[in-house]
Amino acid sequence: SFLFPPSPLRKPAKHWTASTLAEKTVLAMAEEGMTARDLEMLPFGVAVPLRQALDDCRNDPPLKWPANAYRLVGREDLANLLNIDCTPSSSLPSERQGAGEIASAALRLGAVAAATGTTAGPTSGALVEGEEDKEALARDYGDIVDGTALVLKQSILRFGKDKRVKEVCRLLRSNRRIRMHKPPAHAVGGAGEEEGSALQTWKQQHLLWRIYRVLALPAGRAMLTLGSITPDLTEALPIPHFELRGSLPPKDIPVSLDSEHTEISRILQGYGGIAGMLEWPGFHNGVAVGLRVSMPDDTGGGIAAAASRDDILRTWVCYNRPRRLNHTHAGFLMALGLRGHLAALSPSDLYWYLSKEHDPTILAFLIGMAAGKAGTMDVRVSKMLCLRVPALLPPAFADYAFSAVTQTAALVGIGLLYRGSAHRLMTELLLTEIGNRPLDERWADQGPEAYCLAAGMGLGLVCLCKGANAIGLADLQIKDRLRQYMNGGPANESEDGVQRPESNASCVKEGRMINVDVTAPGATLALGLMYLMSNDEVIAGYLAVPDTHFALDFVRPDFIMLRVLSKGLVLWSKVRPSRAWVSNQVPPIFEESIQNPPNELPSLKSILEGKSEEKRKERKSRPGEDVDLEAIRQGYCYIIAGACLAIGFRFAGTASAAAKETIQYYLRQFLDLRKAKASAADSASRPASPAAMKHSEELGRLKSGGRVLVARGVLEACVAAACTALGVVMAGTGHLSSLRLLRAARTTIDAHTSFGTHQMVHMAIGLLFLGGGRLTLASNPEAIAALVCAFFPRFAMNPKDNRYYLQALRHLYVLAVEPRCIQCVDVDTGAPCYVPLHLTLENDQDAKIIDRPAPSPIPLTPTLPSPPIPHQISSKSHQDRTTGRGMEVVAPCLIPPLQSILSLEIISPRFWPIRLSLRKSPTLQAALQRQNLVIYVKRKAAYLHYRQDPRGLRTLEERIAGIADPRTKAFIDRFGSRQNFENSGYSREGSRSSNSGGFIGVGGTLDEFCSEAAGECVAQEKEGMISTYLAMRVLAETLSNQKDSLSLWNFRLALTFYREHRRPSMTKISRVKRLETKAKRGNIESNRVGLLGMDFLGAVEAKIDTFFSQKSFTRAMIEHLHEISGLKVDEKIDETIAKQTGKKVSSALFGCYLEFYNLPGAIDLQTGIGKISKLASMLRGKDVTSREQQFMPLVAIIWPDATILAKMKLAKHLAYLKFI
Repeated sequence: SFLFPPSPLRKPAKHWTASTLAEKTVLAMAEEGMTARDLEMLPFGVAVPLRQALDDCRNDPPLKWPANAYRLVGREDLANLLNIDCTPSSSLPSERQGAGEIASAALRLGAVAAATGTTAGPTSGALVEGEEDKEALARDYGDIVDGTALVLKQSILRFGKDKRVKEVCRLLRSNRRIRMHKPPAHAVGGAGEEEGSALQTWKQQHLLWRIYRVLALPAGRAMLTLGSITPDLTEALPIPHFELRGSLPPKDIPVSLDSEHTEISRILQGYGGIAGMLEWPGFHNGVAVGLRVSMPDDTGGGIAAAASRDDILRTWVCYNRPRRLNHTHAGFLMALGLRGHLAALSPSDLYWYLSKEHDPTILAFLIGMAAGKAGTMDVRVSKMLCLRVPALLPPAFADYAFSAVTQTAALVGIGLLYRGSAHRLMTELLLTEIGNRPLDERWADQGPEAYCLAAGMGLGLVCLCKGANAIGLADLQIKDRLRQYMNGGPANESEDGVQRPESNASCVKEGRMINVDVTAPGATLALGLMYLMSNDEVIAGYLAVPDTHFALDFVRPDFIMLRVLSKGLVLWSKVRPSRAWVSNQVPPIFEESIQNPPNELPSLKSILEGKSEEKRKERKSRPGEDVDLEAIRQGYCYIIAGACLAIGFRFAGTASAAAKETIQYYLRQFLDLRKAKASAADSASRPASPAAMKHSEELGRLKSGGRVLVARGVLEACVAAACTALGVVMAGTGHLSSLRLLRAARTTIDAHTSFGTHQMVHMAIGLLFLGGGRLTLASNPEAIAALVCAFFPRFAMNPKDNRYYLQALRHLYVLAVEPRCIQCVDVDTGAPCYVPLHLTLENDQDAKIIDRPAPSPIPLTPTLPSPPIPHQISSKSHQDRTTGRGMEVVAPCLIPPLQSILSLEIISPRFWPIRLSLRKSPTLQAALQRQNLVIYVKRKAAYLHYRQDPRGLRTLEERIAGIADPRTKAFIDRFGSRQNFENSGYSREGSRSSNSGGFIGVGGTLDEFCSEAAGECVAQEKEGMISTYLAMRVLAETLSNQKDSLSLWNFRLALTFYREHRRPSMTKISRVKRLETKAKRGNIESNRVGLLGMDFLGAVEAKIDTFFSQKSFTRAMIEHLHEISGLKVDEKIDETIAKQTGKKVSSALFGCYLEFYNLPGAIDLQTGIGKISKLASMLRGKDVTSREQQFMPLVAIIWPDATILAKMKLAKHLAYLKFI
């Protein structure tokens, strides 16, 4: 305040907070526009107090400062975090770099296409002109085109040094040659033409089965690469192709699908050729490309800036438009809609697309636009959806031919658009459409099942969580009608009292009864979503599993899984992640019918293996009981699978260890049963051989003759459901044991493994690495509803199957994705880095929400001065460190939702501390969400990043290599040798050794002084003080050559500041308490209380005082007092001093003498000596010493503002004068 008095022209900023003198000083400097460069131009005496104020505020500045104040104190990290105008782009450098790589790959693809006359789209697998060039291009650029290479680069920090992400990228790539196994002996056996025919049939069959798996990969790859790139809006995104050719070991003989082969020709004819088989996989491939896009943040900039961004986005979307609409581009458009980017298209663009009457494109717009406007009831989107629902059109348009796919998509779109609104008209429409039956043959390919299921989904979304609380819907009797749709009965009349005509499109004559095979799935799902999280026991009773054999005969076994799932959605808080809870979902009739031993919890395998033939006959011989054991076994499997799904949705995105272990337990059993079933079937189809017989003997340990008494299709559905549940729970964690289990689930490939099973297993793998480990799933009602719709347990039998479930709905999980991976980026270099964090959570339960399965790559506890701890921390040790309301993690990692975090703090001594109170500052939460949980941190100069020095064992010479300031770097390179650092005591990280001198001395050579000063300044984060140390050293060594007193004035100013103004904060007690507080948080600060230590200042002062204690300066001062006062000097003393005095002192040095001791000026001396002369009669001393002691009180009274040293000098020199 004494340096910057308040100016009447400057208006204070009310939003700036300052509670201490140092903070006020920094704000004054910021208002004046001062920079670090300006401080270097100031004299070091003036700069020292200002630098000290900056240093005092640097560790913990207030969170309501302007950006230039943060830059002034060296906290650019806080300036980027807390100021909107300084917020960098939300995309990381790797994402921006990836856009350039994709652009170059796209140009390369275009060059090859132009040279060969081919396209870069999906290939049929046949060798065409230029195919070799395309294969080489896929080998060189394939991982860049499909986005896996960029994800691998982005996840280096997230998953440490193992290769799990590389393995996942390999599993999910669809543009690489298919590797086939060596043909078995029975396929090679035979002779002549028979041998060639058998081998050819085997190759074609196994290649087709593996092609099904390749076509299922894009759905999982879409999850892996979700939001991984900010594209170059001047380039089109390339589409990765499908590689449909295989290679047969050991010589990698190429194998292609032979359309002339009898069986392959029959299968392809059902698809309409290879192009027809690639239609919906191409749609998923387009979605995977579109979901990679992460557009820049649209917040800020005003309406004009938002309109400009929309124009650019619209131009880019139109630029990606192909010459002819196809399924791939439709998937691309749907992906943009799910991310909310289709809103940039103009009405004319929508008309152009919709007028082409391309069903996949219309589907993409219906679902994409509705998802982008979910819950808003937007009028424009509502009109577009209602136009595709015949029930909402006037009678004149009733005969207008809408495809079944677009009608189904429109119902789901209505549910999304009116989500949670309980809109009367839409609710009544969707409730009616569940029981509606198609009247013509346009449903011949798709069937009414998917339409009724879409109506149930839409009804559940419109009335999401409303249940009995929906206003104005009581007269519809929704729950009773849904129950009727579930259990069957006579069909109700239409609303106008006219009965509906019988259906002419159904394969089964339904008559006047409700076809529960069609209506039950949608009604069950609608009931679960309507009463989601309500814990309503009455509704749960509607969804109960049949507990009698009679009731079981009226429920399909696969519908039991839907009932268990919906019941779990309703009884949300009662779902427990334990095997006991899963067992409680099994009614007693299932155990009694299989006759388990009493008081024994049966395993899944023991129930499914069946019992002996005698017990089966005995059970059938009981009067009144005709037990369908096949239905019992299937029902049991579906109950377990439904319970796993319920646990998965209940603990979605939480990485709950209990839920993970429970699901993994049942998944392993399903996989064992599937493997046994597949092996038994494969063994039965082969000719008897010694190896096969031995394999049969091993399986003979199973009961009932080694047969697994459950249909293979049931096991495939249960495996897919369990894999999905595991992926939903562990979303984004990259859990290693879960990855191993899911990788084992994908290895079974045969005729019984459907396309839908492959798709769900690979989607589970993609969920495990959602967004490359940067994203996870939310658990709010809207997110859970989206997950239930996306992972509905009805799986496609082949790539073109949309009969029971619309494949495009698999991507609705995007609506449940949220970024919860916190990342730390070095503000100086822009590179991501490891940073230990401490989270304070709302309650103890939240501390157990996120289990970090991936081992921590660095120690959580600071390694100084204690010995280093193990390099990696397992999830168990992490749980041990989760105590009370706190949780320690290492970024980058997944964290609980921001709403449950009270505060976040950096606890590493290598970075400047940041403490964010999220609960008290909603603005801070919004800033973190806007930056995708990216926190910019600032590394201290004396430390390396954890990747470079995990345990803090590198020497200071190695650690200072990263200093950014070139001048400081050059100085340290000149004087900072390893030997000098070791001699100076700063070779260890951040602290002096116990045998060091304790402070920088002014003795020794210049190299030794510079080395010690460099070591201290770097270790204590005060590199700017090196010049001050050198200036004081030069002052102490060149006193005899001083031409003016400016340097001594600067030194005295710095000395006075630390001696008088800093003394209260430099007490030992306060220093010890502060160090103890920091040590408890793991943030041990340097052992200093100021930029300049009093030991060093005292040493410099002592050397200067020694120089000025020469008799020549005493003689000069006496003569100066004689000239001022006119008093004579004692003759005896004068002769003694004259003999001891050498060369006469120059006026410049005498001025330095006066300045150093801060002696009064000539006028003040003259006035004061005059006052002393009046009291001369009181001076009785005869010698100089006694007279000096008598002068001390008088000097203290006359010059009260003088320093102690100045008073002593004045008393000593006045004693030489004759006052009497």
